[in-house]
Amino acid sequence: LSDASDAQAAGILYHAEAILLPLCSAQTPRGLVPLVEAMQLGKAIIVSDASGVREFVNEGKSGLLAPAGDARAMVSALDRLKADPGLTSRLGDEARAHAEAHHSQNAAAEFFARIIEAWFG
Repeated sequence: LSDASDAQAAGILYHAEAILLPLCSAQTPRGLVPLVEAMQLGKAIIVSDASGVREFVNEGKSGLLAPAGDARAMVSALDRLKADPGLTSRLGDEARAHAEAHHSQNAAAEFFARIIEAWFG
């Protein structure tokens, strides 16, 4: 997607059944923004088990994890989704619910409101 326009990339993501997000190592946190964006779209996610990812993805519930740098594990997870459309749908639904509860604008506003209330009463 690096050569696609923003509109083209959004269209591709919107129509995808699942998102494959390989991260180069367990120390690559830059993938967390597209991870949350995919979750907000309600897409089944296959992502490398990199630093910070487990704060967003519950293995088998809101996405599938593969060891960082393990292309075969990614392919295996993709095959699992292809073989089970119900799993793909359930993962996407749970990913969206998690993103709405924890990573939406409303969730952020509630978080900061609690902090302000705790600090200033």
